[in-house]
Amino acid sequence: MHEHLSQWWSGVSLRTKITSVTVMLLTLGLLVAGFGTMSVLRTYLVDQQDSKILASVDGLSSTIRWTEDDEGDVSCSMMRVPTEYYLAVVSSNGQLLCDNKDADQQRPSVEGLSLSRVQENDGAFTLYNAERTSQWRAIASLPSNVPVTVFVGLNLDDTN
Repeated sequence: MHEHLSQWWSGVSLRTKITSVTVMLLTLGLLVAGFGTMSVLRTYLVDQQDSKILASVDGLSSTIRWTEDDEGDVSCSMMRVPTEYYLAVVSSNGQLLCDNKDADQQRPSVEGLSLSRVQENDGAFTLYNAERTSQWRAIASLPSNVPVTVFVGLNLDDTN
């Protein structure tokens, strides 16, 4: 087999050999440049999403109304403002109290994100929807007067 391959390679002209090596090197270079550009561009776009979310946290958080009863249980409601942002309030033990999306709309899975787990994350982080088919970039804020976590997020489908 090795001898057959050696004979075949000897029969190939020098022009064909040089052209083949050049095409392979160009292909490899284009692949490396493409992956490098894609990773840098994605990082830039995700940073832009993080900036948009951070700028909107205070404005969107003001649409939430919560009440705390005598036993310390918190309930909330929010105005249904049409927005591309996902806004959710989660109790300190990770239970979803309210959000701004209808049940049939796509949204990230925030259930189970307890207060202690949120405090481990510094800044923005990525969440998935329940089916794990879509990513969301989110920032959690902790209001000072009630033991809840407010999530503000944006879908990353366009960025990806």
